[in-house]
Amino acid sequence: IKIWFQNRRTKWKRKYTNDVELLAQQYYSSLGIPAPRPIFVGDRL
Repeated sequence: IKIWFQNRRTKWKRKYTNDVELLAQQYYSSLGIPAPRPIFVGDRL
């Protein structure tokens, strides 16, 4: 059960990160400016 929760949490983090990056790209492109590169510190958002 512990592994199941770890896998689920990892999958959620990956999807959440990808969704946030996509929204940021769409937002900046709508403004007509290039999107800044994300900076990650550690493994937390």
